[in-house]
Amino acid sequence: MRGAVSELVPADVADAVASSVGAVEAIAAGLAADVGSALIRIADTSFVDAIRIGFVVALGLGIPMLVAVFTLIPKRMRAQAELAEDAETAAVTAATPAAEVARSSEV
Repeated sequence: MRGAVSELVPADVADAVASSVGAVEAIAAGLAADVGSALIRIADTSFVDAIRIGFVVALGLGIPMLVAVFTLIPKRMRAQAELAEDAETAAVTAATPAAEVARSSEV
């Protein structure tokens, strides 16, 4: 944005505009109407472009993370469920008297 703005206004004004999008309105009010509107348009375009880039980066990082979550977490949950089930079966078998285990295996 600084390059486009420096063609319209002095360097110190360009630095102030580049440092704060909120300052553009106040600075533009003190300039000629056509220069002020061009300055606001440049600032708005630069802001929207920056937001768009941020969203694209966030999307680029978010999609692989989403895929990882939906593929890795269910595998871990299934593995933990199987371990818990095996532990529960072992606990029940250990708590059951041998005569009942023999009887239940005959049936």
